[in-house]
Amino acid sequence: MPYAIEFPIAGGDQPPPPNLYRTLYANLMRWMGAAYPGLGDVIHDRPVRKPFTLSALEKGRDGDWRWRVTLLEDDLWEPLWTGVQAVGVLDLNGRTWPVRWPDAQVIHHSYDLLLTATRPADYIEMKFTSPTTFSAGNLDSPLPEPVAVFKSMSEKSYGLAAWGRPRRLSITRVMAAYTIASLVSVSTS
Repeated sequence: MPYAIEFPIAGGDQPPPPNLYRTLYANLMRWMGAAYPGLGDVIHDRPVRKPFTLSALEKGRDGDWRWRVTLLEDDLWEPLWTGVQAVGVLDLNGRTWPVRWPDAQVIHHSYDLLLTATRPADYIEMKFTSPTTFSAGNLDSPLPEPVAVFKSMSEKSYGLAAWGRPRRLSITRVMAAYTIASLVSVSTS
C-alpha cells in the first residue's frame, strides 16, 4: 500500500465539465461495483474516512486529460483494475470519455518502504489539485498551515495503516517551532 494510479482519459479537444468531484467519485464506485457487485455501496457507506483520494481531471503535456486515484488499502486494487477494464469509460455528466487503462501509470509501495526510505529534506513543495481543507480546532481551513497539513495527513494515514496510531505524535511541536509556509498560492478554475 498505497497505490497511485494515473489514468489517461481520451477526451478529445473539449474540456471536461466543471465541478466533477461527485461525478468522478460516482465513476470510481461504479468501477468497483462492476468488479464486485455491491462493493461501491459498501465503500460509500463506510462511516470512516474513505480509503482513497481522487484528483480533478488535469490536462497533461501530451494534450490528454488525466485522472489520479490513490488507493490507501491494497484490497481495493483488484476491484479497481478489474472494474476499469469492464467499464472502460468515465461518464462525465452524460458525456462518455474513454479511459486508456492499458496506458495507466501505476505506482505501488508498502507503508514500510515509505517510512524507511525517507530522508530529511530542507524544502518540501506540495500541490493540492483538488479542494482541500485542514482541521484547525473546530474549524476547517483552506490554508495549508504546516502543522495542520501534517496532522491531517498523518491522521488519515494512521487511521488506515495496519500498524495503527503511534502513542504520541510529538513531531507537531517540532513542526510548529521550525516550519513555515514560505509561499502559498490559492487559485480556482
